[in-house]
Amino acid sequence: MWRVYGLLLLFCIAMPWHGSAYAFADLSEVGIGARPLSLGRAYTALSSDGSGIFINPAGLSDYPKMKFISMTGRLIEDVNYFSVGIANSFRLGTIGIGYISASSPNIPLTTLTNTPTGAVISDPYDYTDYTSAIYYLAYSKKISQSLSLGASWKYLSQNFSVTSGTMAGALGTGMEADLGLKLHPRSWLSIGSVFKNLLPASMGGKFVWQKNSRAEGIPMSVNIGTFIKLFGPAGLGHFKNQNLSVLFEAQSFPKLSRPTLFKTGLEWWITRGLALRSGIDQEFRAASDGGTEIGSNLTFGVGLKAGGFNFDYAYHQYGEIQGNISHFFSLGYIGFDQDLRTALRISPRSNGSIIPTLKQKPLLRHFSDVSDIFWAKDAIEYIATLGIMEGFPDNTFKPDQPLTRAQIAVLLIKAKGFKVVSDEASVFYDLPTSHWATPYVNAAVKRNYISGYPDGSFDPGKALSASEGVTILARFAGLVIPKAVSRNPYVDVDKDAWAAPAIYAAQKAGLLEFIGDQEFHPEDPLTRAEAAEIISKTKFGREKIQELLKK
Repeated sequence: MWRVYGLLLLFCIAMPWHGSAYAFADLSEVGIGARPLSLGRAYTALSSDGSGIFINPAGLSDYPKMKFISMTGRLIEDVNYFSVGIANSFRLGTIGIGYISASSPNIPLTTLTNTPTGAVISDPYDYTDYTSAIYYLAYSKKISQSLSLGASWKYLSQNFSVTSGTMAGALGTGMEADLGLKLHPRSWLSIGSVFKNLLPASMGGKFVWQKNSRAEGIPMSVNIGTFIKLFGPAGLGHFKNQNLSVLFEAQSFPKLSRPTLFKTGLEWWITRGLALRSGIDQEFRAASDGGTEIGSNLTFGVGLKAGGFNFDYAYHQYGEIQGNISHFFSLGYIGFDQDLRTALRISPRSNGSIIPTLKQKPLLRHFSDVSDIFWAKDAIEYIATLGIMEGFPDNTFKPDQPLTRAQIAVLLIKAKGFKVVSDEASVFYDLPTSHWATPYVNAAVKRNYISGYPDGSFDPGKALSASEGVTILARFAGLVIPKAVSRNPYVDVDKDAWAAPAIYAAQKAGLLEFIGDQEFHPEDPLTRAEAAEIISKTKFGREKIQELLKK
């Protein structure tokens, strides 16, 4: 008779179905991602980052761009835990792949001998490595502005490295599936639900050991959770610029005679890039009478984000044993703040400000790369339908592509229908008369929309910075631009900066609502989507849109 002791035994005991009809330990129950773990695993209603692959696949379509998540940690001091996942969006939906594993090397194998004085455990006669892994293929689709559905297929494996003796052939495989949904009924509220391991055994939902063909069931669970943003951008309320959210979740086991587990989390963004988190994560534990009981584990964590990357740390207690405390670290990427951003159509520049939307009409022009949930969708479709900004021959708009100085000159002159002189010489040495944009640049210069550089150049192919673009569009809008301002328009735009007066005027006129009160990023390029959004907010743009809506 063999016995695996140390961490492997503790790991199995921690699983509430060990020794019953349900025996396979679902590694995703440990938690995927340091952020979910630090929030007490109450993450089903969020799951907008890469961890949605493992927790609730419906959340993957919240932000239709590439996302990545990885996590490392140790369980009960001896088990190495690792996960990685990546997802991206396509025209038919969001697809993700993921992998999680738990491994423990050099586990001693011993024999147990019953003697008159009691059981005796021998010295190790061999050692084995243990590995358990799950491979994920996830899919998510936005059904409507407020509803997402998702599903994931899971391939399971467990392996002991010993090739001889009683443990030879200790290899098992299986498969299962999860089904999730996510609702955004309010800007401050998200509701999520996931049915985990719902595939019946008749359809392959089981784990089978190779050696004896023994099949083990995988318990189904139903998780229902809510995410509530109490304070902050798009929150239920506002209080001194605080950004505070709470999460609640219930986990039930329909096919088991077990009570419901409850989980809760609290997340406080102290600054734009620093968050503190805490939570309570209930789990089943072995009771002193041989049964099971519910225990509550405390969790804590810290989150950092910059440039679209997230670094998270989680402290998660497992039971009352000091050695069961685990530390986890995650590195992820999502591009910008994801919380409820899809449902709110929030600009990447805004860090949370809601973009006021316009009433849509069926006659509007649509583009294949501007989805129904893109933050500037309405502005792009109105401006394109009016012919102010054109799309491309392949029916794309390329919303994230920067505008060049020549392009914005042509755009503005065409927008107002000004006539141009085709053979008029250019006043800039790097812009020949034969250049396609020269007539429009000349017209834009005459109307003081745009100007050249002190050295006599125009640099037509240069991408516009946000400072240059907003200055040009403020002039186009006919705003009164002060000679100086007494305060910084934004935290990263000094009042003495050359573009500060124009930025201030555009801000006061409501042209920059998509930025909110966060950073302006003056040197970032001005994108086509941002230009469309600003033009739609000018007096000229609003009047044109109103005329269109009357048709």
